[in-house]
Amino acid sequence: MLCALAMPASAGESRSTVAVSATVQPVVRVQQSSSPNHRLVISSMDIQRGYVEVPSAVRMQVSSNSAQGYALDVLPVSNVFSSVVIRGLEGDVVLGADGGAVVQRWQHGQTVSLNLNFQFALRPDVQPGEYSWPVHLSVRPL
Repeated sequence: MLCALAMPASAGESRSTVAVSATVQPVVRVQQSSSPNHRLVISSMDIQRGYVEVPSAVRMQVSSNSAQGYALDVLPVSNVFSSVVIRGLEGDVVLGADGGAVVQRWQHGQTVSLNLNFQFALRPDVQPGEYSWPVHLSVRPL
């Protein structure tokens, strides 16, 4: 936004113009209505199948004024999986054991509701049991 201010000049006065600009920084707000119970339970059947499904693991609302969209950062915090499929975004997203950023584009600021399902492909050496939630999620504006 650019605004110019001009003052009328009288006899013997000089005229000046002051330009003012403002930039609105993109921000994002996340309201999480549910999150994983911070535990991942892996059964013997999950290990035989090679993966564990966690439906409706995370429900959140993402609001941003960014005209470009937002990025969902998926950061692994344990080594129980070799890859993860995240469902509930614009399409299924597959990330490796290193995680990654999932970019969601739009044309103007808005709010979206997400219901994320996770399918973790298990590492061969994982044993049945209860584990801490294996990923940390964060959202940032583009």
